[in-house]
Amino acid sequence: MRGLYSEICRLHGIKPLTYDDIRDVRDQISHLYNHLLDSCNGRFEQIYDLCLIDEAQDFPPPVFEVIYKVSKSPKRIVWAYDEFQALSDIRMREPEELFGVGPTGQPNISSEMLRGYYSKTVKKDFVLPNSYRTSRVGLMVAHGLALGIKSKIGFVDMIDDRATWRALGYTILSPEHKAKFAKGDVMDITRLDENSRNILEATLRKFNRPDSDLISIRSFEKESDEIGAAATEIQRLIFEEKIKPEEIIVITIDARRSRGKLTKLRQALSTLGVSSVTPGIYERAEIFRSEGSVTLVSPFRAKGNEGDIVFVLDAQEAMRDVTFRARNFLFVSITRARGWCYVSGTGRYMEALASEMRDVLADYPDFRFEFPDDSDIKRRRLIMSVPDDSTRVAQATLDKIFQENPELFDEFYRQRRELFAE
Repeated sequence: MRGLYSEICRLHGIKPLTYDDIRDVRDQISHLYNHLLDSCNGRFEQIYDLCLIDEAQDFPPPVFEVIYKVSKSPKRIVWAYDEFQALSDIRMREPEELFGVGPTGQPNISSEMLRGYYSKTVKKDFVLPNSYRTSRVGLMVAHGLALGIKSKIGFVDMIDDRATWRALGYTILSPEHKAKFAKGDVMDITRLDENSRNILEATLRKFNRPDSDLISIRSFEKESDEIGAAATEIQRLIFEEKIKPEEIIVITIDARRSRGKLTKLRQALSTLGVSSVTPGIYERAEIFRSEGSVTLVSPFRAKGNEGDIVFVLDAQEAMRDVTFRARNFLFVSITRARGWCYVSGTGRYMEALASEMRDVLADYPDFRFEFPDDSDIKRRRLIMSVPDDSTRVAQATLDKIFQENPELFDEFYRQRRELFAE
């Protein structure tokens, strides 16, 4: 089956670029679709009656502009997104930023065009504040970690207006009347029952069980201990609790080492009589929920899937990764769970993460914090906007210096900070 890019190339008589052509390009998807825009010089065949764009937060503007140009009038385009699953920004870009401009310089799709209703009954733009899949406690822990609400190193990102919090299913208790928030505001934000429709939560309440039972946090000294504990618990769930193996997903958020980690877990499960599949490594990528087998994946493979029980391994990476991408992986992984979520990792970084998670849970079902300085958020958004390949080597170098010569690392940082402080 052809992808959108190659299909449009074929229909327009354009030779598609290959992976070798874009191997060293930073933003490969943008490059491919800019190639289409340049090659067609604005003259596109209108091919599609209806275009649906899922996971829209993952695509750059040239993709949206091409889709607009190949859609037939009256441009039936539907795009859905989750701000928190974007790597660089929790703000979804406005249509003026996505769909390009026409010959007169006016945006092809404007925010104004999305106001109101179709046929007086169907809203043109709407949000889904309810969480049907992920439990309220799981979603709030995931949101809390993504924003760094209780992080000892400070906030990772923040939402600064009441309307966006409401769209995500939250109610602002304090401050009561402000539409936008500023540094120093004492925030109290809650998630009401009506915006969390996970069936399991209601079932737990009937048996006087707390929602927090759905989240398990464990720290281990060694990787082998973490793997052994996960394998043993999975065996228990299958053979004692009668959980179907295909309803269990294991995700390692250490994407670079996922093959080795998941191979070790697969071997441990096999020893215990549990079958597993590893899509994209030992089985075909499209094999995800194989009957009778536990699914072992990286966060990239987990996106768009879900299970009754999810194990998140190597969670310590969320604290080690100074680019904050691993926090996003952690958010994605936790929110795959329809029911129970086991979060584990190793070493002092995991202990720090466990402490942060417990601090989030201590205020549940509220978030309580003092609104941060916008300058810190801007700096961290800038870090997150840099492509992953250009930060990986730099971070590895810094980590090596920190491990091998922490005194030099500290002295370098202190000198530069004092020398260039304003």
